[in-house]
Amino acid sequence: MPTVKPASSRAPATRTSLGFTLVELIVAMVLIAIAMLGITYSLSYGLRYQSHGLSQAQSVALAQAYLDEMLGQKFDANTPVGGMPPCHPDTLSCAAADTFGASGPRAAFTSINDYDGLDESPPLDIDGNPRSGYNGYRVRVAVRYASAAEQSEFALDASEDAKVMQVRVSDPSGSELVLAAYRGNF
Repeated sequence: MPTVKPASSRAPATRTSLGFTLVELIVAMVLIAIAMLGITYSLSYGLRYQSHGLSQAQSVALAQAYLDEMLGQKFDANTPVGGMPPCHPDTLSCAAADTFGASGPRAAFTSINDYDGLDESPPLDIDGNPRSGYNGYRVRVAVRYASAAEQSEFALDASEDAKVMQVRVSDPSGSELVLAAYRGNF
């Protein structure tokens, strides 16, 4: 009959089947923490610039509203109602560039000349009421006759044949958008 050895004399169990050591758990936790920091940083970076698209879209809409308002006005203070005949050095002279500028409330503006130098913060509608949703925005407008280069590029007879209307919008973060349009003298 075989002999049975007492329990104390048996060989000890192997370590491979007992689980993780404390050192292995700590190393795994450190690696997971580093990965989580990277993920958190990338998410915060994305969220930080998420609203930039919205403010840029609002800036474009605001600048377009001002340009649309200006395009609905006469070309020049000296242009008769209906636009005919257009002002020209040979017929009815156009206003001198140094006479451009705002005079009175926007509801009283009669030509695009009046918008030159307009600077509003917060932006206002044509009746002088603040536009809702545009707190912290600033709008500046510049109007000028076409330059010599533009006159040549567009085959204009005189610089008075076109004006450049430039609308500069600054959003609350300080980003700036510039939209410009040409207005022909016809």
